[in-house]
Amino acid sequence: MVATAENTPPRANQEAERSRRREDIHQQIREFRAQKAQMTAAQKEAAQRQIGEDVKNELRNESARADKISRIQDDPDNPEHGQVPNPAVTEAQGLQNGISLFVEAAAEGLIQPPTHAPSRQVFTALIDKLQREAATVNSSAFLQPLLVNLVEVPNYITFSLEGQPPVFLNATPKNYLQIVS
Repeated sequence: MVATAENTPPRANQEAERSRRREDIHQQIREFRAQKAQMTAAQKEAAQRQIGEDVKNELRNESARADKISRIQDDPDNPEHGQVPNPAVTEAQGLQNGISLFVEAAAEGLIQPPTHAPSRQVFTALIDKLQREAATVNSSAFLQPLLVNLVEVPNYITFSLEGQPPVFLNATPKNYLQIVS
């Protein structure tokens, strides 16, 4: 039997579409990398806007998946607490691929780093680390909201001044980041 839109489950169609979009974006990044030395400043800016926005949209679209995987990891009934159990690994790998795409684009300068200095420092350090050590299926659910918020929320990272109480980004322990300078 040949797979068609009529006899392929909707989830498989969504995953196939996601894979196709990501491969298209990977191809655009490869082309940008190969041609950037010959591009004008205006052409580079246009590519950064278009490809960067496509990559950020891919990562934004992973929010529900990241939330679901995070809940599975934190579920007290999960015998591998903190780990992605086997039934969810395929889904986590899709999220991991989205993180890898974002890191690749950021490394090429296609994702505009935050303008806020503390957020930019964390963003740059995180991208550098993820270039050396790829995200895992277990870390991807944490990294997705962090990366999205770093590039979309102004002043996302806030340092506490000496003698002041720590600044928290969110009330839940899973979602806050405390940086002490």
